Amino acid sequence: MATVSTLVRVKNKKKAENPLWVILRHKNSDGTRLEVAISTGENIDPSELKRGKVVGDKSIALNELVTTISGELYKAFEIVLKRGEAVTAALVRTEYDRIVADRLLEEKRRLFFRKSDEYAKNQKIYNTKKYLRRIDEEIQERLQWKENNQRRLDELEGNISTLESTKKDLLVTYFQRFLDEKRNNLKRNSSAGYVSIMKMVEGYSKTLRIQDVNRTIMYELEDYMIQKKLSNTSIENYTSKIKGILNYFVDELNLGTSYKGYTFKLPIYANDVVYLSLEQLQDFWKYEKAMKSYEKQPNRTTPKGYQRVKDLFMFMCGTSLRFVDIFVNFRELIQVDTDRHGNTTEYIVMTPQKTQKKQIRVKIPVTPLVKSILVRNDYQFKPMRDDYFRDLLREFCEDIPSFQQEVTWFDFQGQEKVPYLDPKTRRKPLVWQELGSHTGRRTWINMAIQSGYTIPEVMGVTGHTEMNTLALYFSKAKVTRDKPLNFFNNVEQKG
Repeated sequence: MATVSTLVRVKNKKKAENPLWVILRHKNSDGTRLEVAISTGENIDPSELKRGKVVGDKSIALNELVTTISGELYKAFEIVLKRGEAVTAALVRTEYDRIVADRLLEEKRRLFFRKSDEYAKNQKIYNTKKYLRRIDEEIQERLQWKENNQRRLDELEGNISTLESTKKDLLVTYFQRFLDEKRNNLKRNSSAGYVSIMKMVEGYSKTLRIQDVNRTIMYELEDYMIQKKLSNTSIENYTSKIKGILNYFVDELNLGTSYKGYTFKLPIYANDVVYLSLEQLQDFWKYEKAMKSYEKQPNRTTPKGYQRVKDLFMFMCGTSLRFVDIFVNFRELIQVDTDRHGNTTEYIVMTPQKTQKKQIRVKIPVTPLVKSILVRNDYQFKPMRDDYFRDLLREFCEDIPSFQQEVTWFDFQGQEKVPYLDPKTRRKPLVWQELGSHTGRRTWINMAIQSGYTIPEVMGVTGHTEMNTLALYFSKAKVTRDKPLNFFNNVEQKG
């Protein structure tokens, strides 16, 4: 019968450790001898092998390895022997390799199912914890809902002491504190927007504390605004600003973050943008309006600055610059390029405020009309407030015939599509009523598309880096024969 033994084959006497082998030996009936040697892949000092057993620090692991190899090697021998064939080293080695491969495959299978079981177990743990967290959140929301309704009851019953004690925690109180802290950074129309939100919140509940605003309250506020016929555009703006206030004070007040689970999902109608046509631009530049005094300031003798408004608005239409970027010394920003034929072209090269963090510069051609406006204003416009500019621009344009066209806009109130009507007249707004500081930028972009500019050329002037953002400025603009941007190349245009 076959015997299996363990030995160290000394291949290099200079080395302290040499390979450890497992060897099967057998003498066939015809007198031939069989030997199959399998390497353990390990090296040990020969002195660490005593009577077929490894001793020393690695003895447990190595003896287990030797036992596995010995067993599988002997099993391979028995399988070949039972076939009734002549037993050869090649047949035993082949059978041994198959047995090892089967064992490794089985180990992988067991590992896979063990991991699958662990994954299923972990998923159950995760889902259970998630469910418990949701239950905790719902309990807290219900408790806050109870507390909030108790304050509403106190309000109705006139419980003054309760109202006074909660006044400092009111959501509107923190809106006002935010406005006070950001007074110097917010535009006047932005501040007015926050005041409108405060009025809405007080309409919903005069006792709503900032600590009580959670996901449920956010959806209740949304439902309240739908009932009050606010457009979905306004609702999105209002809820976004409420979440902004909560984020601003979340760490200071250690607020719960359930409100972050609110998401705005109401539909928004994609309206065309308002920009001037070539005819309207021509009418605007040629129009002369009689000077008016300031009704609310009877002692002020200086007439209203219509010419300043004309220059500012036409300059933005001719450059695409934002209102915030036009009150600089442009003489310092003019760059002159010379082509290979010696022709020179002036450009305004600057980094707009909105792209300063990314250091994105724009390069804007200085057309003859833009140049004449710069010269008239000594290359630097006198400062003017955005809201004052908007009001004066609309006042200037209110009698221009081509600005009397109705603007058809739609919005949603909840799931109902409704036409947008002017809040005062309850009629569709006219073009002049929708003009603002950004209309000039929209006008240039749409005229550039109509004049055949490529998207990269437009972005080079406007400073946009994302197509999705630039697309917000587009109307259904198509390339036209009249090339409306050529209007700015005519220095004879008088304003």
